[in-house]
Amino acid sequence: MVFDLAELDTLTLAEEGVEMPLVNLRTRAPLIDEDGVPLTITLAGRQSETFREILKTIQTRRGELRNRGQEPDADAKEREDIDILVACTRSWTLKVLDKNPFPATPANIRKLWNDDRFRTIREMAMTFLLQDSNFLAPTSNRSADTPATSSSSAGRSPPAAVLPMPSAATV
Repeated sequence: MVFDLAELDTLTLAEEGVEMPLVNLRTRAPLIDEDGVPLTITLAGRQSETFREILKTIQTRRGELRNRGQEPDADAKEREDIDILVACTRSWTLKVLDKNPFPATPANIRKLWNDDRFRTIREMAMTFLLQDSNFLAPTSNRSADTPATSSSSAGRSPPAAVLPMPSAATV
């Protein structure tokens, strides 16, 4: 079977957004709500126009700082990550925060990412949206790392739970 280069398309799903599963930090098991629905946050990827636009804004701010002889500090870099996450959050299956309804409104999206109680989720989300492999569409052909004789099923497996990484706004 001939490999179709279109299988490496990360733009389509980066624009649409992909669900990042929330996991138990101790066991890495997916979190499920009382209705059996997995808890997820849908994020646009780094190849999306949304990501590219917010990155241009951040780079402009950094250029203005440099023109004044300043560099962004750690707090500024954390705010940049938050701005990226706010821009790239499409939706979520979360229902409640602090016993109050918590739909994915623009105000609640900013509230989530600004809440220091959820730094780990923030770090997981930044890692997730920066990994292009999370935004590959299902494939009908074998992958490059699967032998031609493999009988494994084709298609996209769910995104893996990600471990937190340092700030990614310097991308």
